[in-house]
Amino acid sequence: GSLPDSGGDAVKSMRYFAALCAILLLPGCNTVQGFGKDIEKGGQAIENSLGALRAYYDLGARYMTLTHNSHTDWADSAMPDTPKSGGLSPFGERVVGEMNRLGMLVDLSHTAADTMRDALDVSKAPVIFSHAAARALVDIPRNVPDDVIARLPANGGVLMVTFVAGFVSADAANVLFPAMKEFYASSPQTASADERRA
Repeated sequence: GSLPDSGGDAVKSMRYFAALCAILLLPGCNTVQGFGKDIEKGGQAIENSLGALRAYYDLGARYMTLTHNSHTDWADSAMPDTPKSGGLSPFGERVVGEMNRLGMLVDLSHTAADTMRDALDVSKAPVIFSHAAARALVDIPRNVPDDVIARLPANGGVLMVTFVAGFVSADAANVLFPAMKEFYASSPQTASADERRA
């Protein structure tokens, strides 16, 4: 016999199962906070797929950090010294556009300054920095430069300040960030989505 029409629940359940498997198995996807909030540890979680982004939204994710401490294939992170895309790639611009369409907040914490600028250029909705500080306070790549901060009022965006010592103390940053750069330089997170699948 045929299955009763359940309004697409079976298909939706399969999508949720596939997204859950992706969350649990993807390298570079460190957390999805509580399935109703965010994909905080970077756009690596969507594996270069707008469909995956939509599935995470369907699961309840309402904001996503575009990068973590390594580049995605479509957005530069603040941590590596060498840019990959020079900010957002054309696909990265599509990611931001799709997040806007869905009503998902674009989190620019962890992104390179050029990625921040590019996202502000293309976003039709306010952006957030969920955890960052002013680069004028401590000059590290993870902090937000003044020219980007100056653009936030026109965008309606918000910079939520972190009080992690390495972001607000130059002495702490001089210890923390060289160690982080060394760690992430040898991390499997630095591999592209295609390299991780191989």
